[in-house]
Amino acid sequence: MTHHLVVLKYVYLEAMLRGTKRIECRLGATRKPPFARVATGDLLWFKSPSGPILALGRVGWCKFAQPASPAALTLFLKPHLRLIQAEPEFFNNVNGRVRYASLIFLDCVVRVTPMILRKRDQRAWVVLPRAPRPGMSLSSGLSRNCPGKRA
Repeated sequence: MTHHLVVLKYVYLEAMLRGTKRIECRLGATRKPPFARVATGDLLWFKSPSGPILALGRVGWCKFAQPASPAALTLFLKPHLRLIQAEPEFFNNVNGRVRYASLIFLDCVVRVTPMILRKRDQRAWVVLPRAPRPGMSLSSGLSRNCPGKRA
């Protein structure tokens, strides 16, 4: 089981806690987490930008794709749009740029006592070396291939 820090808009976090958003969707032009780095049973620690960790979720299943075209991306996402609950602008201008797509089904999401971390970079997904703890410092110097070790 691996721990992940997931930064997302507060509106999405609230939808997860209500149970209406059951799939976290991440699209990218480069191969970076969560693509092929998250697995069933992993724990996701959720926070909004510049805010504390507010929730914890468990991964039920994951699905990854490398869409070869905008049509392939649409085919990959379409069956899951209701559970992704993305704002319409989320998908604007992504076709043609997306080379990696990750769908993470959330088994459960629960509110936790707010926990502040020291994170000063722009990463929206961080594979953690262990469960977070209050005051934990996250450096962008962590290797993407080996969490917990300096690059």
